[in-house]
Amino acid sequence: MRELSFSSDDHLFGLYIAGAHLENLLWLCERSGGHETGGVLVGRYTDAHNCAVVTAISGPSSDSYRGKTTFYRGTRGLQLWLDRLWRSKHHYYLGEWHYHPHASAIPSLIDIRQMEAISNSLQYNCPEPVLLIIGGHVSAWEARAFVCPRTNGAIEMQRRVDGVAIDAFGIDEHRDELPNLRHQHERGNLARRAASECRQDQGG
Repeated sequence: MRELSFSSDDHLFGLYIAGAHLENLLWLCERSGGHETGGVLVGRYTDAHNCAVVTAISGPSSDSYRGKTTFYRGTRGLQLWLDRLWRSKHHYYLGEWHYHPHASAIPSLIDIRQMEAISNSLQYNCPEPVLLIIGGHVSAWEARAFVCPRTNGAIEMQRRVDGVAIDAFGIDEHRDELPNLRHQHERGNLARRAASECRQDQGG
């Protein structure tokens, strides 16, 4: 699957998702049926600090609420997962993603306010969080991306044509390859790992 990349008009901010990670994200959307879903984006910044490179995508935690037009991301097991990615790769929280089934990829006022709160939160320590919204259906989807700098409100980033981000940001497509979530799930590994993490998080 092709990459997904965005950049602001002034090229100070960018977002890059390699094809394998995009496939994982769309699979999570497909699994949600007609309900909204979402999660967090994890990764790193380019050396020039002008592009967030996604290397891991979470689905909704077990304490998330998913409705037909509403999604509230929970936190159960999330910190454990983030800590593991930091220890193993020094990769960290970049922002959030949402899926609007059978609807446009337009963020709600609540979405924007939440991102602005994250940018000002000492707990998140992420002054420029990104928000990716997938709208429509997995067979005919659209995507919009925003960055919310602490001092400037939400800025929409424009989608780039395939391959431009690799040249513009100096991204190594293969540096951060991870296993495909769909294949892991089919083998049963993902479910067992998630259950184990939840038990650890709950002290079981």
